[in-house]
Amino acid sequence: MIINTYRLIGLYSFENRGYYRPEEKARIKLFPDVDNRFKFSIVFVHKKRINGDKYKFNSKFYLQDPQDLHNGNTIVYDIEKIKQFSPENISIMEFRSEKDYEVCLKIKDKHKLLSDLGFKLRREFDMTNDSNLFHSKQEKMRSKEPWLQLYEGKMIHQFNSSFSTSRYYIDEQEARRVLLRKVMHRIKSDNELSKEEFDNLIVPDDLLLDYQTFRLAYRAVGSSTNERTFISSIIPPNVFMGNSVHHFVNIEYSLKDNRVEYTTKDVKQLLYMTSLFNSLTLNYYIRNKVSANLTMNFLYEMPIAEADAKLQSRINALAISLLLRKSKRINFSGLIEQAGVVAIKGKSDIEMRAELEIIIAKYLYSLTYEQWDYVCSTFVFGGSDTKVELDEIIKLSKEKWNDL
Repeated sequence: MIINTYRLIGLYSFENRGYYRPEEKARIKLFPDVDNRFKFSIVFVHKKRINGDKYKFNSKFYLQDPQDLHNGNTIVYDIEKIKQFSPENISIMEFRSEKDYEVCLKIKDKHKLLSDLGFKLRREFDMTNDSNLFHSKQEKMRSKEPWLQLYEGKMIHQFNSSFSTSRYYIDEQEARRVLLRKVMHRIKSDNELSKEEFDNLIVPDDLLLDYQTFRLAYRAVGSSTNERTFISSIIPPNVFMGNSVHHFVNIEYSLKDNRVEYTTKDVKQLLYMTSLFNSLTLNYYIRNKVSANLTMNFLYEMPIAEADAKLQSRINALAISLLLRKSKRINFSGLIEQAGVVAIKGKSDIEMRAELEIIIAKYLYSLTYEQWDYVCSTFVFGGSDTKVELDEIIKLSKEKWNDL
């Protein structure tokens, strides 16, 4: 509203984590009784527009000490550039430095946003509202019913759909009835059907639903200070998802002669998108947008680079190879057949990830080595085995940068 209605002069954002005050030899929080995860901002605006819609304003983010307002390191934002980053929501990316502003502009460039490419995102079941459908692992062991896994965010990692095991299971027939009702509601709404028209629809008993396909899924919770913020994988068919995992919609429904028909997404697109989402390039980019959650709006604003057929084929071969290596308990034979790719042999996981990172950064988003080096330098969080792996990927990508 501020950007659309007034002229923004300055925007300064503070964290409530506290700052060190030498004279007291203590760390001081600006608001002691407020949780340190909260932020607050100081905003300066003109109530009237000056020079139309094109202008610039000063900003600083992640401040902790009030004295930081008076030192240098101010970032000058161009309102037109902000609209390139976020044309619909006009949200402001919180850059820590001028360098971040420069690199993110390079990544965004003229690439289309995810929202421009016809992809839709969705969540399936709510962990609270749909909890009546969930059965524990103990219940499953006592029952002979055909219950399917419920995936949660912690069950996936990058290219890994078996990162941990399921806590809950759902009866397929019960879940299918719930999901089919939602599908039919969307069909009625999208086609603006009357009650009579809707009641006369012919719906095949075996109508394909999303849960029956390979799906691109990502963790809906991801902080800008996590080891990696953007974590996605391909989820196998015949599983369900809780709200901590969002997924790409694979199936589009249409009507022909009063009968419900459908088309599915090309799995090659899913492999390609998974590779982009797991890349350090887009992980770095989205970190400048998110705080604690990867809302769908943030994803719809992600710049998606296009690749020619040869490059996309190589990216997909690397993606399927990593999926096979890391998701050891998952059968991806159907995905391989649909995608028409061959798994790569003779290379380690680290080698394949490093190659994938270079291809995406260098050839899809046109980053220079200096910019890539800077992007890599921002991944300093974490302390687990996956962080050790990440450090090895970064090291090898720098060594091999000029070889690809």
